[in-house]
Amino acid sequence: MKKLIGLTAAVIFLMALSAYADLVVGQTLMRQKKYAEAREEFQKDIGNLKGAEAVRIQLLIASTYDREKKCPEARREYEKVLEMEGATDVQKAQALIETGRILWREEKNTEGARQAFSKILQIEGAGSTYKGRAQLGLATAYWVDRNYEETTKEAIKVSAIEGADPSTKSMALLYAARGYKAMKNYPEALKFYRDFTASEKRINYLNEGRLAIGEICMQDEKYAEAREEFSKIIQAEGAPENYKSSAQFFIAQSYLAEKNNAEALKEYRKLAELPYASPSQKKEAKARISQLEKE
Repeated sequence: MKKLIGLTAAVIFLMALSAYADLVVGQTLMRQKKYAEAREEFQKDIGNLKGAEAVRIQLLIASTYDREKKCPEARREYEKVLEMEGATDVQKAQALIETGRILWREEKNTEGARQAFSKILQIEGAGSTYKGRAQLGLATAYWVDRNYEETTKEAIKVSAIEGADPSTKSMALLYAARGYKAMKNYPEALKFYRDFTASEKRINYLNEGRLAIGEICMQDEKYAEAREEFSKIIQAEGAPENYKSSAQFFIAQSYLAEKNNAEALKEYRKLAELPYASPSQKKEAKARISQLEKE
């Protein structure tokens, strides 16, 4: 009997060792972008594993399809996690996050995405990271649908999720600001854009916020404040060229609105010389230069 128990234990140990070896090989192949081969390694031992360990492998299998941009297959494999015995709440939340992302971003199914994100919020042990991302996902899906009122409503809820990632909370501020701006509620939009730019570090998003603040200030005829925001964009290393040319265009426009023609002419000339200014911006700049030079 003791020999049988020892033999069983040895077999279990060897199976676990083999599964671990296949996992390491699979992860190495993933880093080499050999996703089909990685999938084969993961599939070798999933049948011999149970509970959270089996689910872990299932998530990796799904991710191989995801990285290959095989969205239907990836979603199918992520959805299998929800039916697997022993899946933890966090693993279910991970699978639902990826399912929701694929639904709205790749399959343009925003309603399906919202259903996936809503399920995460109902999972008690999903964790604040996934709950924050799910709440932001709801706002994002409504934004894609151009339902700006719901976008702001869902985005604002992210701030109430204690422990949500700072980057998630930051993006929620941006979506709230976008929603208010789209609804032409400029005072609220301005408040959220200022909160967003105060802490955001990602250059593209940061300069999107700065540009929006400048545009709102222009509408309020606060031209000096607007120029301050636009100048930050122009001076920012790595800022997108379309943001920089737009900022230069608005600076010129701000001086023109103040009837400061000398400064307007100077700034339009800068715009005309920008190699990355759009054709419409260059056309506008040349027309204004011609007009201002005659005055």
